Amino acid sequence: MHSDRTNSVGRLVNAPYVDNSNKWAGGGISSTAADVAKFGYAMLQFKLISRETTLQMWKHQRTNSGEKVPYGIGWQLKDLSDSGDAAESSAGIPEIIYHGGGAVGGSSMLILLPASGMVVAVVCNLQDLKLFDVALSLSHIFETISTYIALNK
Repeated sequence: MHSDRTNSVGRLVNAPYVDNSNKWAGGGISSTAADVAKFGYAMLQFKLISRETTLQMWKHQRTNSGEKVPYGIGWQLKDLSDSGDAAESSAGIPEIIYHGGGAVGGSSMLILLPASGMVVAVVCNLQDLKLFDVALSLSHIFETISTYIALNK
C-alpha cells in the first residue's frame, strides 16, 4: 500500500528536507528523547520557571462563558479517568500534563505525571503521528516495573 510515508513497494521514504531554523520558538528545535525528558523533569521540579509561574501555566483556562477547558498555557491537561475534564490534585495540579509536537519528518510527545514524578518523552522520525497513547502506555509499563522492583527489594 502506498502512502505519504512509503513508496510504491511499501518501503519508508525520507521526508523532504526542511530548514526549521526560522521557527526555533515554534517547533524548530531538534532534540533527543533524553533531553526532552530532562526538560520535563526540570519543569516538574520547578527548576526552569518559578513554581508560581509554572502552576499558572498548568491552570485550566476558561472560555469567555466561564467553561473550564483542558488546556493551560502551552500545556494540555488531562484526567486519567478520561472524563473529558482534567482532575486536579489537592495542590491544584492536573493529573497529566502534556505537550506534543510535529514537523516535517518528525513527531514527539512529552507527558508529565506530577503525582508519581514520572516523565515520559517519545520522539520519532515519522510525521503526523498521535503519540499520547503510546507515551501513556509507556508510563504504565514503567510504573509496573517500579512497583515490582520496590516490592522485591
